[in-house]
Amino acid sequence: MRKAVEYLGRAGRLAAQQTAHSEAAGYFKRALDLLKKLPGSAGRDRQEFDLQMALGWSLYILNPPDPERAPVLIRARELAEQLGEDAEQMRALLQLAHFRYLRREYGVALELAQRLLGLAEPAKATAMVAGAHCLLGSIASFLDELEAAREHLELAVALFGPGPFRNFGEAQYAQLATGALTITLLQLGYPAAALRKSREFLNAMRRLSDPAFLAGALLREAVNHVSLRDRRTVLERAEELLVIATEHGMRFHAAVGAFGRGWVLADEGQGQEGLAEMS
Repeated sequence: MRKAVEYLGRAGRLAAQQTAHSEAAGYFKRALDLLKKLPGSAGRDRQEFDLQMALGWSLYILNPPDPERAPVLIRARELAEQLGEDAEQMRALLQLAHFRYLRREYGVALELAQRLLGLAEPAKATAMVAGAHCLLGSIASFLDELEAAREHLELAVALFGPGPFRNFGEAQYAQLATGALTITLLQLGYPAAALRKSREFLNAMRRLSDPAFLAGALLREAVNHVSLRDRRTVLERAEELLVIATEHGMRFHAAVGAFGRGWVLADEGQGQEGLAEMS
């Protein structure tokens, strides 16, 4: 049975590398089901932690705010605390805090992000410090604390740097920080600076040739140009996003692409057609 768990985990990671996240999630779930039948040990807990975190990422790509992610990430945090290692606790806290933020549970997300920062700063864990500031800035932005948001997000972007990034999670949070910063700059009245950063990041994601990263950059570009009522660019980004999201089963990204296309129709005077697509 141990070998079966190992092979299913490998199959899941291979599927995830190929952006087949629906298949990857299936492999990880089967591995976790088998793992429940094995006797408890520190090694078993570490194996489960790795599988839960991998499952959390695949579910994130498919649909970031999906409630199915909640028990996965809560269990990962419990396991990290049992293992007693700060590195695992920080990884679990970052994913869980981001999930709570996506669910608009801003008070819980803020508490978790501050807890993460409290662990990461003494450990000089730069990527985790950056991730914490990314979330603190994103929360502040949604609460209209724009100057505080800008400070957190600019620090996060500087700490992450331009890449290359060491792992998938680090690249995701670097993208989130850049996206939240562009929205914050738009809200503060700096559209030229916002769009320059957004374009630079989109070009960087195109060079990576990773569908998940490119979809995220296109989503943020579309949202930014909705704010500026730039119909042509919104339509271009939304249609490209829809192609990628449909091909790879990214439900959330596909919904945003369809909404952007519907917004363009409505803004051009085709109200009924646009509202239908946005709905």
